[in-house]
Order: sequence, then structure tokens, then C-alpha cells
Amino acid sequence: MPIVLEESGLRFEFDDSWSVETYDKLPYYDKIKKCFAGRRFGPKGVDFLALDGNGRLFFIEVTNYVGYSPKPLRSGSTGGEFAEKVFCTIPALFGRARAGSRVFDWESAARSFWSNDFHCLLFAVESELRNKGAGRSAAQRDLQRRLAWLTRDVRLIDLNDYQKVLPKVQATRIA
Repeated sequence: MPIVLEESGLRFEFDDSWSVETYDKLPYYDKIKKCFAGRRFGPKGVDFLALDGNGRLFFIEVTNYVGYSPKPLRSGSTGGEFAEKVFCTIPALFGRARAGSRVFDWESAARSFWSNDFHCLLFAVESELRNKGAGRSAAQRDLQRRLAWLTRDVRLIDLNDYQKVLPKVQATRIA
């Protein structure tokens, strides 16, 4: 049975070979939020943690600025914000792997991460990042520079090219 999730104006349908969790809908997310009580900024995390049928882990963040102005970013750039979310997701991944889950194979996700078989994807729906040419290339280089310490596979994708990276996934705009 496919997994259907909505985020930032997109509907994602992962076929049944995928296992997917939404970071801010995890059962322990409220506990994480309590750790940040009274702080200026709350917990960060990528939108989806996904394991494909081959056991590869994907950190997926969806960004969409259609119809509204983005909030000021703490890091100063979309690439910086994404890098921060990836960084903050890592402890949650390992903490959750220790606790286990009947829905998502956190232990396999942690093993995939540890063996460096994981991928960081920024899915840009509409923004300055989606532009072709120099703007997109600069954004891609910024993402890779910020996450080079972690992985070489950092990609900026959109509705035109995501299927090369996310096989057996359908993404469509929500009307």
C-alpha cells in the first residue's frame, strides 16, 4: 500500500517499497519540543526520513515560497537552513533507532547513515533555487559546501528532475 504525505503544497506518493517518517509527526516530537521550551528557536529537522527498497536513507526537505514571503532564515540562506535541519535530524535518527519502532526501520536507517549510504535532497517547489542556469548552480554548490563534512550526495531537485533520484515516488502539486 503506498504511503501518501503532503508537504509545502506537494503530495508525495511513495510506493510500498519505501518506508517513510515525517520528522515533526514522530511520537516523540513533543518531547523534543519541550527541550526547546523558552528558547528563541524550536527543534529543526528535515521533512521526511525515507528508506528505499535497497535500504538507502534519504533526508528530504521540501521548500515552497509560492504565494507567501519566506520567514527570515536563522542561517541567512536556504542552503544554510537545510544544512542545519540535516544536522539536527541526526541525533533524532540515532535516538529513535535505540528506541525502535514498529512502523519505520530506524535501525536500518542508522546503519545506512553510518555506512555513508544516505542522500540529502532539497526539493525546491518554487523559489530562487529552482531557476535554471547560474542561480541553480550556485545554490547546488552552496548546499554541497555546507554538507561536505557529512556526505557528497547533496542535491537540489524539483518537479522536473526528482524521479532520477527518487524512483517509485510520485510528486504532484496540490490544487
